[in-house]
Amino acid sequence: IVLEKTGKPMCTWESNDCWSIYPLVNQHGGDWLTPDNEVRMDEQVVIDTLAFMRSMLDDGTAVACPGGNHHSEEYYGWMNAGGCASVSMPFWYLNRFTDYMPDLAGKMKVAPMPLWSDGGHKSAQMGGTGTAVVKTSEHVDIAKEWLAYATLSFEGCVNTWLILGFDPIMTDVYGSEEMKAPNKFFDYYDDTIFDMLKTILDDIPDTCLTEYFPAAADIVRNEMAYDLVIGGGDPAEIAHACAEELRDAIM
Repeated sequence: IVLEKTGKPMCTWESNDCWSIYPLVNQHGGDWLTPDNEVRMDEQVVIDTLAFMRSMLDDGTAVACPGGNHHSEEYYGWMNAGGCASVSMPFWYLNRFTDYMPDLAGKMKVAPMPLWSDGGHKSAQMGGTGTAVVKTSEHVDIAKEWLAYATLSFEGCVNTWLILGFDPIMTDVYGSEEMKAPNKFFDYYDDTIFDMLKTILDDIPDTCLTEYFPAAADIVRNEMAYDLVIGGGDPAEIAHACAEELRDAIM
């Protein structure tokens, strides 16, 4: 309907990063690996997900992301001018709109991912900054205390939202009066963001993170995404080829 009424696509798929493919696979019930490093990249759920993405490219409801990914200057400018109707990205992407796409203020709404008709989950997970204390620090104990305060305390979690626009680790803060304080994210979107978020927290699947997850992500970023979005390859052939490359990397 969006394409028919406006001539604009519904969304964009990345061709040189993994932020389009993996969340859809994860939500659909798939993953790249098992905890024992058995490769899942060529399972039917992955093939079906890639085929769905391919079908949207074929009918014009999705297009290749300008610049190849949702962090490129080309994409920011194109999207800021109303290039398409939506983007599926993790919660932390909220500040990309406020910082790089100011003309869309008041026009964007934070919403759950559309559901798969054949099952799956309400949402997906991907990303999250791996904040750490370096062991060469002259003040390791102080750094640890500050990091614990910033990420695990009530006040720290509130400020994680108010300042950074990230979803706090402690869900206890959701709905608190402190979280309702005005900020640029509420101004840009609306004040129903956390009401929406609470509706999906009970059904977000795990991500299987092993020592080979980075290798899997590189294969998706460098081959799977390009072959699907730009190369127009067959989804099953793409999945099998990428899975074999991952198996070779593990052996």
